Amino acid sequence: LQCDPNDVLWCADMKHGILSITADGVVHEEVTEFEGEPMRGCNDCAFDTQGNLYVTAPAGSSAEKPVGEIYCRRANGETVRLDSGFAFCNGIGVRGDDSQLIVAETMTKSLWAYDIVSPGVVKNKRLWAKHPDGGLGPDGMDFDEDGNLLVAHWGGGSIDVFDPNGKLIERIKTPFEKLSNVHFGGNDRRSVYITEHDSDGLWLLESWKNPGQLQYCDRR
Repeated sequence: LQCDPNDVLWCADMKHGILSITADGVVHEEVTEFEGEPMRGCNDCAFDTQGNLYVTAPAGSSAEKPVGEIYCRRANGETVRLDSGFAFCNGIGVRGDDSQLIVAETMTKSLWAYDIVSPGVVKNKRLWAKHPDGGLGPDGMDFDEDGNLLVAHWGGGSIDVFDPNGKLIERIKTPFEKLSNVHFGGNDRRSVYITEHDSDGLWLLESWKNPGQLQYCDRR
């Protein structure tokens, strides 16, 4: 889920594609197909500062069948495919200056980086980091204000922290194994909210050392 400045929630939905949900609970199907085909089940999404929404669509992919795709729904409503061939592309994040896109590929324990040239245009795909051993691999993510990336380690029982260059600098162990996402919030943006699937719970890591980077919804 991501929120825009108008308090509309945007959802990467596994069954229906890209949805928006207004404050009164009305659901709109924004993108349900691409080039005449149903959107391959969506998983996660992230806004840049201008309202362009980057989305992972991994359904049906695996290590043996790398058919996962990433998309961008531009702020003007146009949707473009950015790349394909992922072994379950999962979490996704945009650096706060809109310069870089990071995509988690869970089955290969990889974090891939792209340079963002313009909305919905990326280049220079490269391996940004390899996730630590143990568990399945990287899932959801969020940046702090200093450019560090916090990544949920599905099956690994930790939040793994990478510096702006992709170096692993910290592992925060958690009392659960199946972390699915992390997101900054709170009035000072230092609270880290964590979702997990051991008990389908929501947890809070208080007082992270840096505020989270400004979100699109903060730019009112």
